[in-house]
Amino acid sequence: MAIQLVRQIIVLVLLFIQQASAHNASVAKPGCQEKCGNVAIFYPFGITTDCSAEKRFEIHCDTTFNPPKAFLSYRNLEVLKISLRNGTIHVNNPVLKDCTNESKIEQVISLYHPFDYSITENQFTALGCNGLAYMTQNGLNIGGCTPFCNNNTRKQNSCIGINCCQITIPPVFNQFDTSLKITKSGDSGLQCRYAFIADKNWFGNLTDIYSVQHMEKVPALLDWKKFLPCSDQLCSKNAYCRDFEETRTMSLCSCYGGYAGNPYLRDGCQVASGGVAKAGCPEKCGNLTIPYPFGIRTCSAAEKRFEINCNTTFNPPKLFLSYNNVEVLNISVTESTIQVKSPVFKDCTSESKMEQVIPLYHPFNYSVTQNRFTTLGCNSLAYMTQNGSNIGGCTPFCNNNTRKQNSCIGINCCQTTIPPDFNQFNTSLKSTKSGDSGPQCRYAFIADQNWFGNLTDIYSVQLMEQVPAVLDWKLSGPCYGDNPLCGKNADCYQGYEGIGTWCSCYEGYEGNPYLRDGCQGVCAYNSFFCSIKKRKKALIVLAIASGSGLGVLLVMAVTWWLCKALKRRKKRKLKERNFKRNGGLLLRQQVSSSEGNVDTTKLFTSKELAMATDHYNKDRILGQGGQGTVYKGMMTDGRIVAVKKSKIEDESKLDHFINEVVLLSKINHRNIVKLYGCCLETDVPLLVYEFIPNGTLFDYIHDYNEDFPLTWDIRVRIATEIAGALFYLHSVASIPIFHRDIKSVNVLLDGKFRAKMGDFGTSKSIAIDQTHMTTRVQGTFGYLDPEYFQSSQYTDKSDVYSFGVVLVELLTGQKPILAPRSDDEGRSLATYFILTMEENRIFDILDPRIGKEDRKEEITAFANIAYRCLNLNGRKRPTMKQVAAELESINMSYKSPTAEQHYEEFEYPVTDQLNGLWDLTSTSMSFSTSNSVKVDVEPLVGK
Repeated sequence: MAIQLVRQIIVLVLLFIQQASAHNASVAKPGCQEKCGNVAIFYPFGITTDCSAEKRFEIHCDTTFNPPKAFLSYRNLEVLKISLRNGTIHVNNPVLKDCTNESKIEQVISLYHPFDYSITENQFTALGCNGLAYMTQNGLNIGGCTPFCNNNTRKQNSCIGINCCQITIPPVFNQFDTSLKITKSGDSGLQCRYAFIADKNWFGNLTDIYSVQHMEKVPALLDWKKFLPCSDQLCSKNAYCRDFEETRTMSLCSCYGGYAGNPYLRDGCQVASGGVAKAGCPEKCGNLTIPYPFGIRTCSAAEKRFEINCNTTFNPPKLFLSYNNVEVLNISVTESTIQVKSPVFKDCTSESKMEQVIPLYHPFNYSVTQNRFTTLGCNSLAYMTQNGSNIGGCTPFCNNNTRKQNSCIGINCCQTTIPPDFNQFNTSLKSTKSGDSGPQCRYAFIADQNWFGNLTDIYSVQLMEQVPAVLDWKLSGPCYGDNPLCGKNADCYQGYEGIGTWCSCYEGYEGNPYLRDGCQGVCAYNSFFCSIKKRKKALIVLAIASGSGLGVLLVMAVTWWLCKALKRRKKRKLKERNFKRNGGLLLRQQVSSSEGNVDTTKLFTSKELAMATDHYNKDRILGQGGQGTVYKGMMTDGRIVAVKKSKIEDESKLDHFINEVVLLSKINHRNIVKLYGCCLETDVPLLVYEFIPNGTLFDYIHDYNEDFPLTWDIRVRIATEIAGALFYLHSVASIPIFHRDIKSVNVLLDGKFRAKMGDFGTSKSIAIDQTHMTTRVQGTFGYLDPEYFQSSQYTDKSDVYSFGVVLVELLTGQKPILAPRSDDEGRSLATYFILTMEENRIFDILDPRIGKEDRKEEITAFANIAYRCLNLNGRKRPTMKQVAAELESINMSYKSPTAEQHYEEFEYPVTDQLNGLWDLTSTSMSFSTSNSVKVDVEPLVGK
């Protein structure tokens, strides 16, 4: 019995080995070395001249190192990794160091075609105090930056201008010099200065960015797509070519969806072992493969509009999108694109002609990067319209002396890009003037730029009724949940503001990421399977000889795999449980019943936010309050964000969190903090806001700051901005919103010292015809409306009262609860201010910082507004619309030339406040820094 069991195990192992070997395509040319140390050498690269596509792709494998290291032969540049999918190569790049007071110039590695520094994946970085680092090319300065520091600046682990600065590098960047020089003497910060080009993802994930001081080289990415133009490119069977430049000298090969391997080898793209379509569903129609999420029948399509009709009346059969009957030419799951036939519009009359292009609907759009709107014909005007508006077009030019050329550069032919999210529009054609030169008819079409650029005669389109065009597609739905969109070994991505979802296999895996087991390991990344293929016979002998021992190993391997699977399942279940416990279902319910843009709020993963905040390091804390703790973080795309870790001690408080998400998602105003998204996978829910670097208004009122003195002009401007934001919430937003916690601590100042309202945890939206709401009393001593405290009925005038207290703070420089002194008439600043106004002693309590300014009329008008806001009878208080208008009037009544000169960097048009209070343009965050804000006024009632 035992012998029979061992034999069965051996047979299973051999079958497993055979299957693994069959599905691992080659990496290098036949007979060529596939690895150097830990680096896989993909063709077109090769370790000898015969094994590489051209001389500059030759790799030298230096075996004097242990393990061996790979170097680009023509530059002796160490290679860390080669990526076929992205057309990049990771190399070790030098760090330039200078510890003198003199300027220093050194040449960075000179690169030649086909290599350039990647402009999207690298950044030029400078470390050190008061040093200027810049790049020069042919004696011209082409970019640089100066990190700033002083004696009061502590070292931070983020590159935002203090001790460290970064800039992007210019395109087509391969030969340049780097210069370092000191800008002024000083003992603060680093004594040496450093400059380097590095992979921004590698640099952003460093636990200590200043560890670069001890490195001689850092990782950087080179683009090598400039291999051959597509017209000369020899891609594998089951692969396609993409051009990347207008000059069509830059191209990249990729395997078709459902295929995996090396697209530069003759038979390098093999059918992925994970399958193409769902089990039991057709995978092909004619000569075309149909990868899931598309499918010939509804059983194999992810959504209704991904259903494909296979028309067998043609020979071979042809594919059509079922919902609009558009012919399909190719489907790519790696790029999330589908190539279709698009109509050519023709007009040979002297009249204007308008026709509708193929109507597309979500989730399909014309690809902005791969298509061009093209016009052929003399003196013709072709343009696109949408809802009656012209959204783009061009006019080709010609005359009797112009001969026809086979290039689209404006003569007889012109091209323009198409706008984003482009799916339904009309095309118009008309003649601009009569003429006999060039074609007598006019043509307009949207076409795949790679296809059009490779035509031997571009005017052959005149004889065509349809041309290829590329559509982008995305799936609907979230990345996580009961039915995840992506399979195993795949990443899930969401589009801008959460619109659209797509999947991609992990690095080292190929196949269809939308199928459960669609992504399979590629041989070059799995030395175990590679060695199995090469030593298959030896393994067979070893398996037979080992017998029961192999069975034990197999049981151990299965046990280990099961443990890993259980851990992954447990982790996934924990995230799903946290999602439900943290209000995920409630948020979905709010989204489904909301008319705002809540569905565009991004759901971040717990891993993303842990990396962004250095695992919630205490040094990253910006502030702590009744609603939670706020951390400073940096996302992988370089954005600086504020991550709010909510304090939710029991599930009854989850509605505060969900309330803040829903309300902030409805709001898009330049003076209100922008919400990027949230995370519900952790023990407590997290909110991700734009980072507001300059602290709170409370700090600048009550703590003197030499760098930013709070002059009268600035106080009026800030008050006007806050009033504008509150007017927007009360009167302009689609659903009126009461803030319910207005105080100077909740007014933040951005990089240009513009005011932004924050903390909407207790805010409420109400029906348009509703005047008040009855709630449990919540608020902060000193700001709380007495009328609301007595009646529990909160109105828009309650917000007005709290805003009045902030105005008094700006006037007096005193806190809302006065320190106990014998001469105080009361502990409340509001009460003290009202008594002072009634006794006409307002100038006795002014903040000394503004008391010296000769602005009595403005100060009196400002004080009168505050006095009216603090009226104990809510009905007699002004509305925020009235307050905003009056403050704007004060703001515009006097302009200080000194203030304008001192703060000219703000560039903020205060005069547009009332006209633009409903302006939906958000202000992007500043990459400045400030000391952590840990000031909080204790709330009257816990939130």
